[in-house]
Amino acid sequence: MKTVLFAMIAAFLLMGTVVAQGPQTAPAQAPQSQTPGGARAGQPAGRGPGSFGPPPELGPDDKQAVPDPPAGFNVRREDT
Repeated sequence: MKTVLFAMIAAFLLMGTVVAQGPQTAPAQAPQSQTPGGARAGQPAGRGPGSFGPPPELGPDDKQAVPDPPAGFNVRREDT
């Protein structure tokens, strides 16, 4: 009885996974050439794979979320 129940559950899970994935068809597009900057041809800079897009444009009512870093925070020190 346990074996039959296990087989039925496994079959339902497998069937659900196959149905959820749908058909695996490749798009019928020609591959786009890559530009040296990493963006594809025809795309604006900053829109390459894994990019979130261009930097946001701040308006006059936007406030700074964190204070500016202290002066000299990125200067190499010899005593550390």
